[in-house]
Amino acid sequence: MKKVNIYLSDFQKELEDYSDYYDYIDNIIKTELIQHANQSLNVDYSERNGNFFEYTLKNTEEEYELHLHFRELRNLNIKIFDKSEVTDYNHTLEEIKLWLKDKLLAADFKHCLWLEDEQSNELSLELYNKVHKIENKLRQLINLVLFTKLDNWWEFVPDKLQNQHKGHQGSAIKVAKGFRNVSHYLLALYAEDLGKLLKHEYKEWCPSADEEIAKLLRKNSPSETANSIHDKLKKQLVTKINFWEQYFKNYLSGDFLSRWETEFRIYRNHIAHNKLVDYKGFEVMNSFFDNLIIDLDNALSKVEEELDSVDFSTMTSELNDMFSYIDE
Repeated sequence: MKKVNIYLSDFQKELEDYSDYYDYIDNIIKTELIQHANQSLNVDYSERNGNFFEYTLKNTEEEYELHLHFRELRNLNIKIFDKSEVTDYNHTLEEIKLWLKDKLLAADFKHCLWLEDEQSNELSLELYNKVHKIENKLRQLINLVLFTKLDNWWEFVPDKLQNQHKGHQGSAIKVAKGFRNVSHYLLALYAEDLGKLLKHEYKEWCPSADEEIAKLLRKNSPSETANSIHDKLKKQLVTKINFWEQYFKNYLSGDFLSRWETEFRIYRNHIAHNKLVDYKGFEVMNSFFDNLIIDLDNALSKVEEELDSVDFSTMTSELNDMFSYIDE
């Protein structure tokens, strides 16, 4: 059974007799709601007790209980219980909850609080599982590429990310003690930081004579010239290592970075921070995540094939050297 709990507050009408409004609510449940959500549904049971309404809507496969409770005449609590035997996504349940919200909120109430939605939660859980998979596939790719192609690669990572890693690694070790001796550089970085790592450029200072800098130094007034000197010296930095161009461009699609920094960040945050999801939104995010997984799987396959071919070439060279030695 799935439960949806909605709270509409601040009733916008001033009524002397609420019985007419209660009759209106009763009518839209029994007629308009069914016509909109699923015309095969029938009102199997209804009861009205003062400001509390209870309905059972059902057909051969579906059954819903609706509880509507007017509280203090200003607020309406709507609870929907889905008792259906539908195994796939229940579009009728989504129609019921969204239609009731729009029908009553727009006309009669000022605010809507979405207290609980187990249907939306299930969509979020399915999506977050893919978010988790995507992040770890990217960590796998970065580890494989950088550990095999750049010695001591962590030394070239920005200080900000290194400090962030130091700040998080302690808690990670405490939580998962069984993995305390595993290299956890990337495990302590957020998804946003992984994107920064992909496009990181390591720069070295290549000093050159600059008369403008000399003039600033001769002023002997650090408080006035420090920023100007810093800016001019910074222009003398030269990129020595470009992570994207040298290590990741050949494996990932050209728009991977832009997708990671825009759609993935937005969708990931939406899911991770327990925001509501309807089926149309689910389809958009699910398709996007599937495409990212395909992209990362292809990249990982390329890296694995490359590593295997390198190992084979090395082994062949060593064997040839050995046979040459034996022949001699």
